[in-house]
Amino acid sequence: MNFNGAGITVKTPLEIAVSAYEQSQMGRFVARRFFPVVPVKKRTGDFWKLNPSDWLRNQVQKRKSGTIALRGGWRFQEGPLYRIIEYTAKIGVPRQDRREQMENGLPDPVVTNRRWVMEQLMLNQELIFASRFATAGFWDTEWDGEASGIGAGEFLQWNDAASTPIDDVGEFLDAIHAKTGLTPNTALFPRSVVRALRTNPQIIDALVRVSDTRNQVMPGEALLREVFDIPNIVIVDSVVNTAGPEATTPTLSQIYGKNVLFAYVGGDDLGTAPSAGHIITWKDTEEGTSDNGIVLDEWYDRDTKSFICEGSMFFDMMSTSNKLGGLMKEAIA
Repeated sequence: MNFNGAGITVKTPLEIAVSAYEQSQMGRFVARRFFPVVPVKKRTGDFWKLNPSDWLRNQVQKRKSGTIALRGGWRFQEGPLYRIIEYTAKIGVPRQDRREQMENGLPDPVVTNRRWVMEQLMLNQELIFASRFATAGFWDTEWDGEASGIGAGEFLQWNDAASTPIDDVGEFLDAIHAKTGLTPNTALFPRSVVRALRTNPQIIDALVRVSDTRNQVMPGEALLREVFDIPNIVIVDSVVNTAGPEATTPTLSQIYGKNVLFAYVGGDDLGTAPSAGHIITWKDTEEGTSDNGIVLDEWYDRDTKSFICEGSMFFDMMSTSNKLGGLMKEAIA
């Protein structure tokens, strides 16, 4: 139950199922761990933000006795228009098939269908996030990993024993800080890149020093937080099956490839907290959508004699500044 002011709201079984699945998949689908989620009541609206020209500008002045202080100030500027889109997934199981499967000791396909719908919705959101923010061409700061012949805006790929990932990341973060005055506090590392970093000599040296000091070996995210000095590390191994509907074997590919994403991420205040981006969701009490904009619905369809499960996810994704993030592309060969 949710206790809310004078009344009590009782969660339905489907709302509980949505919440449980969302929590169980936090390590598998990470878009909402990277950008803060901002629930809104309107499906479309104007986005306003503090003018970046007013960030960190010193407007304090000396004042002589008996004089009036001069006013400083800050300005809002109109940002992009957000427009929340409904994405849906739907599946059904015939009543006869359901009965036979359960009689054979198999899980209830109605429950399995719920998980399938939720997985579809979250996978779709992950693909949209990766295609917008974890691929080349969006961020103002992008460096390329190379096997040799390093030039400006390039770094030696981290699977090379001669590479220096700690130095590379530090210089990359400094480049973003020089443009914004803010240092990225969040980073997304594909697991394949993390595996290469674990055998990199510069990382190993840092690991040995940390382990000697604390008498313990640090897990992946804690180690990367330590060596790169980034408070929030997200390690991801999300995959998508690109095989056709009639295929008998899956064709899996890594959603994030070998790119490493960095961003300064603020809170859930759209107007006053500088942030590389937000995920804006539609939360509506009557529709029953969660904070993440998800709602499930089930019914029995008499025409097809099937149990139907349909889910919707309502959201938009937007960046408030492409200078507050950056991409290190092809970090390993």
